[in-house]
Parts: sequence; C-alpha cells; structure tokens
Amino acid sequence: MKIGMCMHQESYVTNHEVLPFLSSSGISGVEIWQHAFDVHGIEKVLEIYKNNNNIEVSSVNPYFDFTTTEGTYKSSIELGKRMLEYAAALNCRILRVYSSAYGSIESSDTATEEQWDRGIRGVTELCDLSKPYGVSCVLEANETAGQLFDNTPSLMRMIRSVNRTNLTINFQPTLRGEHYLESAHALAPFIGHLHVHNFIGGWPNIVPMDTPDGEVDIEKYVRLLYTHGFDGYLTIEHVQATDFDRITRDTAFLKKVIVNIESR
Repeated sequence: MKIGMCMHQESYVTNHEVLPFLSSSGISGVEIWQHAFDVHGIEKVLEIYKNNNNIEVSSVNPYFDFTTTEGTYKSSIELGKRMLEYAAALNCRILRVYSSAYGSIESSDTATEEQWDRGIRGVTELCDLSKPYGVSCVLEANETAGQLFDNTPSLMRMIRSVNRTNLTINFQPTLRGEHYLESAHALAPFIGHLHVHNFIGGWPNIVPMDTPDGEVDIEKYVRLLYTHGFDGYLTIEHVQATDFDRITRDTAFLKKVIVNIESR
C-alpha cells in the first residue's frame, strides 16, 4: 500500500515547495482535481510533474453530471474524453467518477429512475472509453456528496448495472446510514482506492488521523480491506497542501498503519 494526497486546490501547481515536500514526507502520489487543469492547462501540470518525477499522479478527478439533462450527459462524456487524454499524458490509471453535479441528488432513495438510467449509461460509457487507456473508473462515495451512490445498496446497484471490470469504488467513511466497518466488509471486493479520514461528532468534523478519541479505527478497516486484496492508495484528504505540519502528522500515522498491516 502507498500514501497519497488529495489536492483540492490548484495553487500547488505554482507553489514549487509543495510536491518536493510531499515526496520527502513519504507520499507517493497525488490526486489532481479538474480545477488545476482549468486554471493552468495540461502543459503547466505536465511541466511540474516532469520536474518532480519521483511522485506520481494517483488519480485525475473531474466533475461529471450525467443525471441532470441529456445536455449535461453529453458534456460530461466530452469532459471524460479530455480527462482521459490528460490521464494518459500523466501516466495515471485512475479516473474519479461522480454521477451527478455535486450535491444535486438528495439521496439514492429519492433519485428518479430517469436519473438512474442516465447515471448508469454515463458510467458505463466512461468505463468503455477508459479501458483502452488501462484506466479504472472509481466511484467516489460518501454520505454528503449528493450522488446516486451514497450507501452499499446504491453502490452495488451501480456496480452490477454497469458490469465492467474497470469499475471500482473509492471508499471514504461514512456511507449514509451505515457503520463504516459494515460498509467496508460488504464492499471490500470492489474497493480500489481510499480517502482516509478520522472525525469526531460525525462527518465532516475531520480531525488528525491519530486523534485518540476519533471515531474511525483506520487501521482496523484498512486491515479488513487488505485481507480482501486491497493494495492501493491510502489518501489524505481535506488538508491544505501547504499545511506541512498536519501532513507530516497524518503521513507518519499512515506509515505505521501500513507497516503494522503488511508485516503480519
């Protein structure tokens, strides 16, 4: 397993301290969100990674919306084609997938069959477009993202309906109405990527991963997934890329988790 960093901000592209620090701290890969490409362009992003070639791009993270209208469906497919070209240029093998505009679905229970039809068609088409690139499409799921998939039954509906071998799940506790260990156990065979969090008082009250009274036993659920074959990224998220003290703290914790699990 490896440690990753989720880069929500685009500013790191022009901050030449960030990537060298991440690499020196033990982070192997970063997720690049769509905003960085929109602001700086693929050429600038490529330049940065050529100068920091000891850190890889673990995921390219665009924002798709297949469910609102046929127009947003078509524009999302075009966005997917562009992001796959960027992923290929960056030697990246994961494309983050949303079904809908962020927060636009109240819950999977209230989504209409028309929304489900568009979402399933869109994710299927993305998987088929991704396969020649050797890219996996990864459903990012949590209880507040407002997607078609926000719990185990809805994730499994999408996985089974799409029925593509290059469709997996980015698991990040918690899912709607579920304990994270129950979710991890049920979804383990389909999980290919992790966003790792700890919190107090429920999501999204995020605290450092090693917080003694945090509500998530990170090592326990990662160990469970490891026994089912998981060997991917443990990704730090919702931490500023320039918060070096916090990144150092979370990275040190994840290093211990990996050693504890892989040494047994």
